[in-house]
Amino acid sequence: MSTTPSPDVQHCANEILQINDQNRLIQSQNDTIQTQQKALQINNEAIASIGGATDDLLDNPIKGNTVFPPFSLAILSLFLLLVISLITFLYNTLLTRQIMLYMDNNGVIDAMVKSFQTGSFMVDTDGENQTFRYFWDEALVTVNTYITRGRFFMLVALFMTLLGTILITYSLYYRGQNYQHAAKMISIALSIVLGFTFLFMNNQPMTRPFENTIGYICIKYFMGAKLKDCLTGIFSHKFFINKEIFPGSTLYYNFILNTITLNSLPTIFEEVFKNNDKYDFEINLDPDSGMNKTRMDNLLKIILAKNCIGNSCWMYLASLVGSMISFQYLLANEL
Repeated sequence: MSTTPSPDVQHCANEILQINDQNRLIQSQNDTIQTQQKALQINNEAIASIGGATDDLLDNPIKGNTVFPPFSLAILSLFLLLVISLITFLYNTLLTRQIMLYMDNNGVIDAMVKSFQTGSFMVDTDGENQTFRYFWDEALVTVNTYITRGRFFMLVALFMTLLGTILITYSLYYRGQNYQHAAKMISIALSIVLGFTFLFMNNQPMTRPFENTIGYICIKYFMGAKLKDCLTGIFSHKFFINKEIFPGSTLYYNFILNTITLNSLPTIFEEVFKNNDKYDFEINLDPDSGMNKTRMDNLLKIILAKNCIGNSCWMYLASLVGSMISFQYLLANEL
Protein backbone atom coordinates (compact mmCIF):
# COMPACT_ATOMS: atom_id res chain seq x y z
CA MET A 1 0.00 0.00 0.00
CA SER A 2 1.61 3.27 -1.16
CA THR A 3 1.32 6.49 0.71
CA THR A 4 1.38 9.96 -0.86
CA PRO A 5 3.10 12.70 1.12
CA SER A 6 0.81 15.31 2.33
CA PRO A 7 1.08 18.82 0.85
CA ASP A 8 2.58 20.17 4.08
CA VAL A 9 5.36 17.58 4.10
CA GLN A 10 6.14 18.32 0.46
CA HIS A 11 6.29 22.04 1.19
CA CYS A 12 8.71 21.49 4.08
CA ALA A 13 10.96 19.37 1.88
CA ASN A 14 11.07 22.12 -0.73
CA GLU A 15 11.93 24.72 1.91
CA ILE A 16 14.78 22.56 3.20
CA LEU A 17 16.19 22.21 -0.32
CA GLN A 18 16.05 25.98 -0.82
CA ILE A 19 17.79 26.57 2.52
CA ASN A 20 20.53 24.11 1.59
CA ASP A 21 21.02 25.88 -1.74
CA GLN A 22 21.33 29.25 0.00
CA ASN A 23 23.83 27.81 2.50
CA ARG A 24 25.96 26.50 -0.34
CA LEU A 25 25.75 29.92 -2.05
CA ILE A 26 26.80 31.73 1.16
CA GLN A 27 29.67 29.32 1.66
CA SER A 28 30.80 29.95 -1.90
CA GLN A 29 30.67 33.70 -1.33
CA ASN A 30 32.64 33.33 1.91
CA ASP A 31 35.29 31.38 0.06
CA THR A 32 35.44 34.10 -2.59
CA ILE A 33 35.78 36.82 0.08
CA GLN A 34 38.60 34.96 1.83
CA THR A 35 40.40 34.53 -1.49
CA GLN A 36 40.07 38.25 -2.21
CA GLN A 37 41.31 39.11 1.30
CA LYS A 38 44.37 36.95 0.80
CA ALA A 39 45.02 38.59 -2.56
CA LEU A 40 44.61 42.05 -0.99
CA GLN A 41 47.07 41.15 1.78
CA ILE A 42 49.59 39.97 -0.79
CA ASN A 43 49.17 43.23 -2.72
CA ASN A 44 49.66 45.31 0.44
CA GLU A 45 52.85 43.44 1.25
CA ALA A 46 54.08 43.98 -2.30
CA ILE A 47 53.30 47.73 -2.09
CA ALA A 48 55.11 47.98 1.26
CA SER A 49 58.17 46.26 -0.16
CA ILE A 50 58.13 48.57 -3.18
CA GLY A 51 57.88 51.59 -0.86
CA GLY A 52 60.89 50.41 1.18
CA ALA A 53 62.87 49.93 -1.98
CA THR A 54 61.94 53.45 -3.07
CA ASP A 55 63.24 54.85 0.23
CA ASP A 56 66.48 52.97 -0.30
CA LEU A 57 66.72 54.46 -3.77
CA LEU A 58 66.36 57.95 -2.34
CA ASP A 59 68.92 57.37 0.40
CA ASN A 60 71.42 55.30 -1.57
CA PRO A 61 72.23 56.03 -5.22
CA ILE A 62 72.03 52.96 -7.44
CA LYS A 63 73.81 52.51 -10.71
CA GLY A 64 73.68 49.10 -12.30
CA ASN A 65 73.46 46.61 -9.45
CA THR A 66 75.61 48.62 -7.00
CA VAL A 67 74.13 50.47 -4.04
CA PHE A 68 76.30 53.40 -2.89
CA PRO A 69 76.37 54.68 0.71
CA PRO A 70 74.59 57.97 1.49
CA PHE A 71 76.19 61.43 1.39
CA SER A 72 76.13 63.22 4.77
CA LEU A 73 76.38 67.01 4.79
CA ALA A 74 76.61 67.07 8.60
CA ILE A 75 79.69 64.84 8.66
CA LEU A 76 81.29 66.90 5.88
CA SER A 77 80.62 70.16 7.76
CA LEU A 78 82.13 68.85 11.01
CA PHE A 79 85.16 67.43 9.20
CA LEU A 80 85.82 70.73 7.43
CA LEU A 81 85.42 72.62 10.71
CA LEU A 82 88.16 70.49 12.27
CA VAL A 83 90.43 70.82 9.22
CA ILE A 84 90.00 74.60 8.95
CA SER A 85 90.59 75.02 12.69
CA LEU A 86 93.84 73.05 12.51
CA ILE A 87 95.10 74.91 9.42
CA THR A 88 94.14 78.26 10.95
CA PHE A 89 95.95 77.46 14.20
CA LEU A 90 99.14 76.47 12.39
CA TYR A 91 98.93 79.46 10.03
CA ASN A 92 98.35 81.95 12.85
CA THR A 93 101.18 80.49 14.94
CA LEU A 94 103.73 80.66 12.13
CA LEU A 95 102.56 84.04 10.82
CA THR A 96 102.52 85.69 14.25
CA ARG A 97 105.98 84.41 15.03
CA GLN A 98 107.35 85.72 11.72
CA ILE A 99 105.73 89.15 12.08
CA MET A 100 106.75 89.59 15.71
CA LEU A 101 110.36 88.76 14.85
CA TYR A 102 110.26 91.36 12.10
CA MET A 103 108.70 93.95 14.41
CA ASP A 104 111.31 93.32 17.09
CA ASN A 105 114.15 93.66 14.61
CA ASN A 106 112.56 96.73 13.04
CA GLY A 107 111.98 98.43 16.40
CA VAL A 108 108.68 99.99 15.36
CA ILE A 109 106.81 98.85 18.50
CA ASP A 110 109.53 100.30 20.73
CA ALA A 111 109.36 103.53 18.75
CA MET A 112 105.60 103.66 19.14
CA VAL A 113 105.71 103.20 22.91
CA LYS A 114 108.49 105.80 23.20
CA SER A 115 106.55 108.28 21.06
CA PHE A 116 103.50 108.21 23.33
CA GLN A 117 105.48 108.23 26.58
CA THR A 118 107.55 111.22 25.49
CA GLY A 119 104.80 112.96 23.54
CA SER A 120 107.11 113.38 20.54
CA PHE A 121 105.97 111.65 17.36
CA MET A 122 109.22 112.37 15.51
CA VAL A 123 111.38 109.27 15.82
CA ASP A 124 114.80 108.32 14.53
CA THR A 125 114.99 104.85 13.02
CA ASP A 126 118.10 103.81 11.12
CA GLY A 127 119.35 107.39 11.05
CA GLU A 128 116.16 108.71 9.41
CA ASN A 129 114.12 111.27 11.32
CA GLN A 130 110.45 110.93 10.41
CA THR A 131 107.06 110.80 12.06
CA PHE A 132 106.19 107.60 13.83
CA ARG A 133 103.30 106.97 11.41
CA TYR A 134 105.74 106.99 8.48
CA PHE A 135 107.79 104.15 9.95
CA TRP A 136 104.64 102.22 10.89
CA ASP A 137 103.29 102.44 7.34
CA GLU A 138 106.67 101.40 5.99
CA ALA A 139 106.74 98.34 8.27
CA LEU A 140 103.13 97.59 7.39
CA VAL A 141 104.08 97.02 3.74
CA THR A 142 106.29 94.11 4.75
CA VAL A 143 103.71 92.83 7.26
CA ASN A 144 100.97 92.81 4.61
CA THR A 145 103.33 90.93 2.28
CA TYR A 146 103.80 88.27 4.95
CA ILE A 147 100.03 88.06 5.48
CA THR A 148 99.19 87.81 1.76
CA ARG A 149 101.87 85.18 1.22
CA GLY A 150 100.62 83.26 4.25
CA ARG A 151 97.03 83.33 2.97
CA PHE A 152 98.18 81.92 -0.36
CA PHE A 153 100.05 79.02 1.22
CA MET A 154 97.15 78.44 3.61
CA LEU A 155 94.76 78.08 0.66
CA VAL A 156 97.25 75.81 -1.13
CA ALA A 157 97.36 73.58 1.97
CA LEU A 158 93.56 73.60 2.08
CA PHE A 159 93.37 72.73 -1.63
CA MET A 160 95.67 69.74 -1.22
CA THR A 161 93.81 68.57 1.89
CA LEU A 162 90.39 68.77 0.20
CA LEU A 163 91.61 67.14 -3.01
CA GLY A 164 93.18 64.24 -1.14
CA THR A 165 90.21 63.78 1.18
CA ILE A 166 87.63 63.80 -1.63
CA LEU A 167 89.66 61.36 -3.76
CA ILE A 168 90.14 59.00 -0.82
CA THR A 169 86.41 59.14 -0.09
CA TYR A 170 85.65 58.55 -3.76
CA SER A 171 87.97 55.54 -3.86
CA LEU A 172 87.33 53.81 -0.53
CA TYR A 173 83.82 54.90 0.42
CA TYR A 174 82.10 55.05 -2.97
CA ARG A 175 84.36 52.48 -4.71
CA GLY A 176 85.06 54.77 -7.65
CA GLN A 177 87.44 53.76 -10.44
CA ASN A 178 88.03 56.76 -12.72
CA TYR A 179 90.58 58.50 -10.49
CA GLN A 180 92.36 60.68 -13.05
CA HIS A 181 89.25 62.27 -14.51
CA ALA A 182 87.73 62.69 -11.07
CA ALA A 183 90.91 64.38 -9.79
CA LYS A 184 90.90 66.73 -12.79
CA MET A 185 87.30 67.84 -12.30
CA ILE A 186 87.71 68.20 -8.53
CA SER A 187 90.84 70.30 -9.03
CA ILE A 188 89.01 72.62 -11.42
CA ALA A 189 86.09 73.11 -9.04
CA LEU A 190 88.30 73.71 -5.99
CA SER A 191 90.65 76.04 -7.88
CA ILE A 192 87.79 78.28 -9.01
CA VAL A 193 86.15 78.45 -5.58
CA LEU A 194 89.37 78.95 -3.61
CA GLY A 195 90.67 81.43 -6.19
CA PHE A 196 87.72 83.76 -5.67
CA THR A 197 88.04 83.22 -1.93
CA PHE A 198 91.65 84.44 -2.05
CA LEU A 199 90.43 87.68 -3.64
CA PHE A 200 87.79 88.09 -0.93
CA MET A 201 90.31 87.46 1.83
CA ASN A 202 92.59 90.22 0.50
CA ASN A 203 89.72 92.70 0.54
CA GLN A 204 89.50 93.97 4.11
CA PRO A 205 85.83 95.09 4.01
CA MET A 206 84.92 91.51 3.04
CA THR A 207 86.61 89.98 6.09
CA ARG A 208 85.76 92.71 8.61
CA PRO A 209 82.26 91.38 9.46
CA PHE A 210 83.70 87.95 10.33
CA GLU A 211 86.57 89.52 12.29
CA ASN A 212 84.27 91.66 14.43
CA THR A 213 81.77 88.89 15.19
CA ILE A 214 83.21 85.38 15.16
CA GLY A 215 86.76 86.66 15.53
CA TYR A 216 85.87 88.80 18.55
CA ILE A 217 83.96 85.92 20.20
CA CYS A 218 86.90 83.53 19.74
CA ILE A 219 89.42 86.09 21.02
CA LYS A 220 87.29 86.83 24.06
CA TYR A 221 86.87 83.11 24.80
CA PHE A 222 90.40 81.83 24.14
CA MET A 223 92.48 84.96 24.81
CA GLY A 224 90.22 86.80 27.22
CA ALA A 225 92.83 87.30 29.98
CA LYS A 226 95.40 88.69 27.55
CA LEU A 227 92.80 90.96 25.92
CA LYS A 228 91.67 92.30 29.28
CA ASP A 229 95.25 92.99 30.39
CA CYS A 230 96.09 94.81 27.14
CA LEU A 231 93.15 97.13 26.74
CA THR A 232 92.40 97.67 30.44
CA GLY A 233 96.09 98.37 31.04
CA ILE A 234 96.62 100.64 28.04
CA PHE A 235 93.38 102.63 28.47
CA SER A 236 92.06 104.00 31.75
CA HIS A 237 89.01 106.03 32.68
CA LYS A 238 89.58 109.64 33.67
CA PHE A 239 87.11 109.72 36.55
CA PHE A 240 87.35 106.20 38.03
CA ILE A 241 91.03 105.94 38.85
CA ASN A 242 91.05 106.34 42.65
CA LYS A 243 89.98 102.92 43.97
CA GLU A 244 89.50 104.25 47.51
CA ILE A 245 86.79 106.64 46.33
CA PHE A 246 85.37 104.38 43.62
CA PRO A 247 85.91 100.76 44.75
CA GLY A 248 85.28 98.13 42.08
CA SER A 249 85.34 100.79 39.37
CA THR A 250 87.43 98.87 36.83
CA LEU A 251 86.13 99.49 33.31
CA TYR A 252 86.88 97.16 30.44
CA TYR A 253 87.65 98.46 26.97
CA ASN A 254 87.32 95.22 25.02
CA PHE A 255 84.88 96.94 22.66
CA ILE A 256 87.76 99.00 21.27
CA LEU A 257 89.18 95.83 19.73
CA ASN A 258 86.59 95.91 16.93
CA THR A 259 87.78 99.37 15.88
CA ILE A 260 91.48 98.42 15.77
CA THR A 261 93.15 96.95 12.70
CA LEU A 262 96.77 96.88 11.59
CA ASN A 263 96.14 99.99 9.50
CA SER A 264 94.13 101.92 12.10
CA LEU A 265 96.16 101.03 15.21
CA PRO A 266 98.43 104.13 15.24
CA THR A 267 95.59 106.39 14.08
CA ILE A 268 93.33 105.41 16.98
CA PHE A 269 96.09 105.82 19.55
CA GLU A 270 97.10 109.22 18.16
CA GLU A 271 93.45 110.33 18.12
CA VAL A 272 92.91 109.39 21.76
CA PHE A 273 96.26 110.93 22.77
CA LYS A 274 96.00 114.25 20.90
CA ASN A 275 92.24 114.84 21.28
CA ASN A 276 91.89 113.49 24.78
CA ASP A 277 89.28 116.08 25.76
CA LYS A 278 86.75 114.37 23.45
CA TYR A 279 86.84 111.07 25.35
CA ASP A 280 86.16 109.96 28.92
CA PHE A 281 89.17 107.62 28.85
CA GLU A 282 92.84 108.16 28.15
CA ILE A 283 96.03 106.26 27.41
CA ASN A 284 97.77 105.11 30.57
CA LEU A 285 101.43 105.99 30.01
CA ASP A 286 102.75 104.34 33.16
CA PRO A 287 105.55 101.99 31.99
CA ASP A 288 104.52 99.27 34.46
CA SER A 289 100.73 99.36 34.77
CA GLY A 290 99.98 101.06 31.47
CA MET A 291 101.24 101.19 27.90
CA ASN A 292 104.49 99.26 27.43
CA LYS A 293 106.12 97.06 24.83
CA THR A 294 104.77 93.80 26.29
CA ARG A 295 101.16 94.97 26.14
CA MET A 296 101.60 96.41 22.66
CA ASP A 297 103.14 93.13 21.47
CA ASN A 298 100.21 91.20 22.91
CA LEU A 299 97.73 93.61 21.36
CA LEU A 300 99.39 93.13 17.96
CA LYS A 301 99.15 89.34 18.39
CA ILE A 302 95.45 89.65 19.22
CA ILE A 303 94.82 91.78 16.13
CA LEU A 304 96.62 89.23 13.95
CA ALA A 305 94.63 86.37 15.48
CA LYS A 306 91.33 88.21 14.94
CA ASN A 307 92.22 88.85 11.31
CA CYS A 308 93.23 85.22 10.87
CA ILE A 309 89.89 84.00 12.24
CA GLY A 310 88.04 86.30 9.85
CA ASN A 311 89.98 84.77 6.95
CA SER A 312 89.29 81.26 8.22
CA CYS A 313 85.53 81.90 8.02
CA TRP A 314 85.89 82.55 4.29
CA MET A 315 88.03 79.44 4.02
CA TYR A 316 85.37 77.34 5.73
CA LEU A 317 82.59 78.59 3.45
CA ALA A 318 84.75 78.10 0.37
CA SER A 319 85.80 74.57 1.36
CA LEU A 320 82.18 73.62 2.07
CA VAL A 321 80.97 74.92 -1.29
CA GLY A 322 83.89 73.38 -3.19
CA SER A 323 83.43 70.00 -1.50
CA MET A 324 79.69 69.94 -2.17
CA ILE A 325 80.23 70.76 -5.85
CA SER A 326 82.88 68.04 -6.11
CA PHE A 327 80.78 65.36 -4.43
CA GLN A 328 77.74 66.35 -6.47
CA TYR A 329 79.74 65.86 -9.66
CA LEU A 330 81.18 62.51 -8.50
CA LEU A 331 77.81 61.09 -7.43
CA ALA A 332 76.14 62.20 -10.65
CA ASN A 333 78.80 61.37 -13.24
CA GLU A 334 81.64 59.23 -11.91
CA LEU A 335 79.84 56.40 -10.10
